[in-house]
Amino acid sequence: MPRVIASCLEQFPLITLSLRDDVQSDVLRKVKSGEVDFGVVIGPFPSDDLHGEPVMTDSFCLVARRDHPLGRHAAVRWEALAGERLVMLDYASGSRPIIDAVMHEHGVDA
Repeated sequence: MPRVIASCLEQFPLITLSLRDDVQSDVLRKVKSGEVDFGVVIGPFPSDDLHGEPVMTDSFCLVARRDHPLGRHAAVRWEALAGERLVMLDYASGSRPIIDAVMHEHGVDA
């Protein structure tokens, strides 16, 4: 990111560019209020007054110790998480509602 910002400032010296790392709800609020020109969030997001455009896709990953039963597999099905104690992203994260929805869809109670 530092190279991208430096390149932008070099090509467009009259533009002020800043990069912030905020929780998704703050990003959406700042875009709606006009405080920022645009934001990058995890979608889909509920909003009737904003336009979203996909810019990339990403995968969720399970992280486990090698000596844990789930850590011995190259791939783990969502259903395998049922009954496991999980460390999850905070509810302020844009990813958390997506993870919760997928776990609910697969009948996983965590």
